[in-house]
Amino acid sequence: MKAGIIAKALAGLALLALVAGLLLHWNSIRIQYHIMLYHDAQRPISPQNISRQRYSMHWVRWLVEGRPDRTTQQAARWKHEQALISLGYCDRRAYSLTNATIIDLSKSFVGHQFADGGILSISAAGGMDRLVIFATKQDFPYLEEKITEVERKK
Repeated sequence: MKAGIIAKALAGLALLALVAGLLLHWNSIRIQYHIMLYHDAQRPISPQNISRQRYSMHWVRWLVEGRPDRTTQQAARWKHEQALISLGYCDRRAYSLTNATIIDLSKSFVGHQFADGGILSISAAGGMDRLVIFATKQDFPYLEEKITEVERKK
């Protein structure tokens, strides 16, 4: 009788500890979820490259999602970017270059190890001298240092 009560009490404590652990790590779980799906959406599957990616988890997810086209996959990427920004993990910032281009800047990043496998997106915003960068917040000090460095070199 006492053994049954003790077992139920231990099971209850274990369940309570599991729930507490999930609550404590809920944001990091959500961040990892969005990072994984962001990376998947960065490399869209198309009929041209389907044979190379067959039987990968990326391919299985593509099938489960109903074989979305490139536009739908880009919309999913945008959704996961927005989620990472709203969770406070990433940021999107716009810059104007006066003495350099996006190509000069991207060359300066070669060899740098970005956080979480490189959550980094650089896109032109109306020309080669205006850009929008999406990256983790911890990478922005490095990125801004490189922007300043490249601008001074030219």
